[in-house]
Amino acid sequence: MVFRSQIMEKQRSLGVWAAAALGVGSMVGAGIFSIFGTASHIAGNAVYVSFGLAGFIILFTVYSYAKLSTRFPSAGGPVEYIAVGLGENVVTGAVHIILWFGYIIGIALFAKGFSNYASTFPIFQSDLSFWKLVLEHAVIVFFLFLNFLGSKILGRTELYIVVFKVAVLFLFAISGAIVADFKMLSPEKFPEINAVIYCISIVYLAYMGFGVITTSAEDIKDPRVNLPRALYLSVIIVLVIYILVSVAVLGNLSVPEIVKAKDYALAEACRPILGHVGFVAIVITAMISTASAINAYLYGGGHVCVVMAEKKQLPRFMAKTLTSEGSYGLLFTGLLAIFFINFANLSEIAVLGAATFMIVYVVVNISHLKLIGETGANRGMIVIALVTSILAFLALMIYSYEASPRSLVIIFVMCLLSVGFEGVFGVMLKKSEI
Repeated sequence: MVFRSQIMEKQRSLGVWAAAALGVGSMVGAGIFSIFGTASHIAGNAVYVSFGLAGFIILFTVYSYAKLSTRFPSAGGPVEYIAVGLGENVVTGAVHIILWFGYIIGIALFAKGFSNYASTFPIFQSDLSFWKLVLEHAVIVFFLFLNFLGSKILGRTELYIVVFKVAVLFLFAISGAIVADFKMLSPEKFPEINAVIYCISIVYLAYMGFGVITTSAEDIKDPRVNLPRALYLSVIIVLVIYILVSVAVLGNLSVPEIVKAKDYALAEACRPILGHVGFVAIVITAMISTASAINAYLYGGGHVCVVMAEKKQLPRFMAKTLTSEGSYGLLFTGLLAIFFINFANLSEIAVLGAATFMIVYVVVNISHLKLIGETGANRGMIVIALVTSILAFLALMIYSYEASPRSLVIIFVMCLLSVGFEGVFGVMLKKSEI
């Protein structure tokens, strides 16, 4: 039985394009503006190959989510799919908590991306570290407030933002392609294959925002039709954007130049094409894009938190509303993201964010194999989704071990804490009325 939260009481207000905008908003914020520099450092001029392969691979999991969301539409999204397929137990409860962590980490990632671009303005140069911290906190607080205004204004705002940034990115991609030196994209300059594979595991994060759409199931008009459409539409749009923009950047900047300006690589790539005006235009677009990703992840994370609280996997009060639209769960999601940005750098957050969602994808696809009789999905497609998710996670772990052991430790601790919380406090919560 699909778990129905308080959000079901609201009138459905999101159309297919507004729902797709939630996914595009969160994906573009992560994939191009937040982690492009990090990805370039790993895969060099083969970044566009990694983005393309990661997008193709993720489509199998998108298929799995589309079938599950059609059969089990819920504000909990993956929380519901796992619970229905694998039951309510310590392991599934821990995965639900990891999913919630994923949204929190994503918000922190986008906040850092926002501050990296915003701080390129001269007004912030006098005390860069201070202003970056202020910007990271301020953007989360602003969109936390916006989410409390409700899904209708959220959907409209996200749609306008996405239309604007997609238009700017396509303009940048076309103008960049016109003047690009395609010799810089030659396979002869590609790094070793393992670098491309490691990069695929990192840029997997660039597509993970599509899951936000599933948490809006109870706000979407005719979800059984529009929700799958929104999922596919968002991923395909983003896949095209990533490849085109990657080609534009790599055709105009050398890899060392990209890595040197990795915090604002796209803006720097636009400078030789459109001058300082182009640089500023991309900076503004990046700020809007990463901010809209925060918007989308707050929306999704808040919904997941509410459903988990109603299942007594988190304190029950988190499901209560502070306003007619916003819950304590939404508030705690934002506050924990603010807490997290003070204790990890951009690369660590990117690895941790990718790991959390890969774990969720693996478990969702395992659950789906038990539910194929109800969803009508093709078993082979689900098996491919599961295997590719596992392989991507293993590649990420190997990369973390070689390049960032601290990230590997953080991932292990996060999983341990999730299991420990669910095993101790989760049981207590289910026996109490807290």
